[in-house]
Amino acid sequence: MDKANLSLCTVGGGSLPHTDPDVACRLVLDTLDIPTWPQLPQRTFRENMYVQFSERFPGVVLAGERIYVDRNRDLDPALEQLYLAYLNDDLAYGTINVEYAAGLHRFLRLDVGHPPAVKGQVTGPVSWGLTVVDQDRRPVLYDEVLADAADRHLYRRALHEQLWLGLYLVGA
Repeated sequence: MDKANLSLCTVGGGSLPHTDPDVACRLVLDTLDIPTWPQLPQRTFRENMYVQFSERFPGVVLAGERIYVDRNRDLDPALEQLYLAYLNDDLAYGTINVEYAAGLHRFLRLDVGHPPAVKGQVTGPVSWGLTVVDQDRRPVLYDEVLADAADRHLYRRALHEQLWLGLYLVGA
């Protein structure tokens, strides 16, 4: 399909109200020209778009339906791991586990045929950094170290997702 025809293709935003990844993926594949892996925030709090991309972020805590970064913890080892992953171009750091993205993992196991593209999504550093707060409810975007770490962390996530979806599309 050429670029002129891509402008007429349907594509989804990502989040769906489903709890079953099979049902959500089938809906995406049956209704969209450019399929997207479905985020399922009704399935579990871990699939909330901010929580979903917080896995392995230094100091992150999930407490019930709350996500925050505990600045009282020693963040240096986790920050070092993040920066080493960034400097060494370690794509494995960006892996998102099935507990955080059941729709993505199910989507990657399906035969989508030959779509013109597939769509992924990652929460951006500004919205993530304003929504995820520290233990005192101060957005991490206002902490110079955590804001920089968030940018690099989400970048690793985006690169890993791009790799997964690119390999997936090539194999389709």
